[in-house]
Amino acid sequence: MLKTILHEPLSAPQIGCLGDTLRATGAPRQRTDIRRGPGSTRLQRVGAAAAALIVLWAVACESPQPPAACGPMSEVTLHTGETANVTACFDDPNGDMLSYSATSSDIGVAAATFAGTSVTVTAFAPGSASVTVTATDPGGLASQQSFQVTVPNRAPRPTGTIPPIAAFVGWGGGFDAAKAFTDPDGEALTYGATSSNTGVATVSVTASIVRFRAFAEGMTTLTITATDPGGLSATQEAPVSVTRGGPYRYREDFDTLESVVLWGYTNTHPALNNGVLELTNHTQSSRGGARRSTYPITSWTLDTSMGRKQTTGSRVGLEWRTGHQRYGKAEFVIGNLEDNNYTLQYFDVEDYRWHILVGASGNSTAINDGAGELTPIRLSFMDGLFKGVAGDTELFSIRFETDQVGYEIFSHVVLIGLVSHGTGKTALFDWIEVNGNVVGEGGFSGS
Repeated sequence: MLKTILHEPLSAPQIGCLGDTLRATGAPRQRTDIRRGPGSTRLQRVGAAAAALIVLWAVACESPQPPAACGPMSEVTLHTGETANVTACFDDPNGDMLSYSATSSDIGVAAATFAGTSVTVTAFAPGSASVTVTATDPGGLASQQSFQVTVPNRAPRPTGTIPPIAAFVGWGGGFDAAKAFTDPDGEALTYGATSSNTGVATVSVTASIVRFRAFAEGMTTLTITATDPGGLSATQEAPVSVTRGGPYRYREDFDTLESVVLWGYTNTHPALNNGVLELTNHTQSSRGGARRSTYPITSWTLDTSMGRKQTTGSRVGLEWRTGHQRYGKAEFVIGNLEDNNYTLQYFDVEDYRWHILVGASGNSTAINDGAGELTPIRLSFMDGLFKGVAGDTELFSIRFETDQVGYEIFSHVVLIGLVSHGTGKTALFDWIEVNGNVVGEGGFSGS
């Protein structure tokens, strides 16, 4: 009996296995005769080589094999911010198309992405990570290959130099060490500092702020150290020269235009009226005024004649910067404040509010608090004694010991401010005089 069927040619096939199904594609169909007789079957027009291929295909599809790596992948060393490409090589015994993926054991150190036949590695921070490449065939069989990525830690580096520091006995200063160092890996640095002669000046560090305080004439060297998380460090040195300061005096009578120009102004319009400086607060905020820097001084006296053009909703203040890290400002105020017609207050940076100094605020007939009236005021700090006087009347007298915070707050004056409280209100200042002993350089004040 003769039967004719169609089959695919075996001369130039493209083959592969999907699951356990044989698939083959090739040239146009050809006819094959299959003759059957008692106890015999004969194939015609099928070559021996083609028959062998059919057997091989069948075996492969019956026993699918996973992909296999065809060679090791190179280890990689990168610095932070650098990238590299690493070629991956896998063979598939079944001739299947493979898909690829790449993962990093620590993406904080290095990340990996796969594109085409290569892995792109990007370094983010010092450390080491293992990158694993996975090749997967359509049936889900997979093979993996890994390589190591090393990101070396590099030490911090100085940026420029810290200039020599000149200070006076009894004062100090500070600077930001973060501006003196950089880290090539972009890591956060910690800072430390030492003084070669603590009898002349001591030093401390908060975050990146280096602060020193001078105690005696002489020389010392500050050594500043920046350290990265891996323990590598860099140093810079700053020489400090400490001398005794001399007397300082400044007076302004506000009788010329030049006297007005020398001050800086915030939220206020200044004007001169018959030798009196008028400061009108022109914002919706409660404060406006003028300011002028001085040398940091101790054993100081502030004298002024001050008042208000209006009484309702208006106060006038003599403010100064103290140089204290937390309580950086103090102010003597004329005008109603918590039922006082004079008040001594100081500003708390941490609480961000003003505190009234107990014993230095109250009511006195020596305060001329009528509209347009002026009151001569003298504030002073001498040998721990803080005093306030209006005309010939003592308003307060408070003694602070050297280990009390009040001594630290009020013993120094760094900057003078003339303040007008109340929107649209005008403060009046006839003159001001500042006296004291210089104890610091203006550029390093604020310790």
